[in-house]
Amino acid sequence: MNSQEIFDKTFSRSFKGYTDTEVDIFLQKIAEEYADLEKKLAEYVSMDREISEALLSAQKAARNIIEAAKDDERKILEEAEESLATIKQEIVDSRVYYDSETKKVNDTIERQALDLRIKHALRIDEMRREVYELSTLRDSLTRDIKAMLDVNIQSLQSQLDSINSREDIGLQRRVKEKNIDSKLEYAPYAIEDVNAEEITSELPKLSFEE
Repeated sequence: MNSQEIFDKTFSRSFKGYTDTEVDIFLQKIAEEYADLEKKLAEYVSMDREISEALLSAQKAARNIIEAAKDDERKILEEAEESLATIKQEIVDSRVYYDSETKKVNDTIERQALDLRIKHALRIDEMRREVYELSTLRDSLTRDIKAMLDVNIQSLQSQLDSINSREDIGLQRRVKEKNIDSKLEYAPYAIEDVNAEEITSELPKLSFEE
């Protein structure tokens, strides 16, 4: 039943019944109030439908948001896992590269150190050979100089002996000449009696050999 049915409702007449006017006024008032209630009810129904639709929309939006958030979370987790895997791989690669470069540097240092030790040893051997050659050359020069000095000393000694010998011969000759002059001066015989061979045999023989 609605407000219009209440407003249109009629009743049969009977003796000593209610007054028609009062009944109509009351029914009209009831119909109007019922109409207000229907209007409000319709508004409430409309509001309830709108609220229900809004709730459904909100729930749907919430589900979409939740699903989108889950998708985003899944994507973020996947990206984070990929990034973590990439970082781990980069760390592994960096360690491998670091170990490789460290080994290269160590090998280079060891090789250079070995080269330096070899060069040092070769230089020491070369210096030892040079010292030995210089020592040998010094000994050889010393022997040659000593031999040359010995020869020069012997030559000088021979010259000195020759000079001394010539001086001795000259001195002896002067002494003999002086003795001959003395004999001639004090001889008891004449000059023609002097034997020339004896005089000449007593004169010293001159030597021109050095």
